[in-house]
Amino acid sequence: KDLEAECRAGRFREDLFFRLNVIPIHIPPLRERTEDIPELLNYFLKSFGSGDIKISPSAMDYIQRYSWPGNVRELKNFAERLSILCETDRIEQDVVENILGMVSNTSSGKIPLKSEAIKGGNKFGLPEDILALDYNEAKDLFEKRYLEYKLSENGYIISRTAELIGMYPSNLHAKIKKHGIRMER
Repeated sequence: KDLEAECRAGRFREDLFFRLNVIPIHIPPLRERTEDIPELLNYFLKSFGSGDIKISPSAMDYIQRYSWPGNVRELKNFAERLSILCETDRIEQDVVENILGMVSNTSSGKIPLKSEAIKGGNKFGLPEDILALDYNEAKDLFEKRYLEYKLSENGYIISRTAELIGMYPSNLHAKIKKHGIRMER
């Protein structure tokens, strides 16, 4: 937004504008600097514990051609979805199209999920208890249940579970603590 114009129109406080306007910095939107996308995406994937994910050239090309209306914040959310939903360590273009389609189709009520791992009683294959929550609560509940299942499946051995789900053991340990997951044996 043009804050000077907003001040003149009376929609932004002038004193606050002068506090913020120490050194004006113009950062172009992500769609104008697509060469930054691979590095940013890898950074975000590592921050979510999925640094070992490889993205095929066709998938990266698709990602770089996407318009990113939500800018870097949308790219970060996309990386988080990849780290939660992807079951392999190599991402192909169809997976990218599917995950980006989740965002563009949510307003129409269509959420195309490729994975059959989540089963439920509704037409989207999602459990009803998750659908009653807001986005962050649903994401946290899914992550907790997923980790509980994977830990149980691997005898609650953190190193083995972390390796199988493509996460660093330290990140898995932090998520176990975050969700209060009981380590049974």
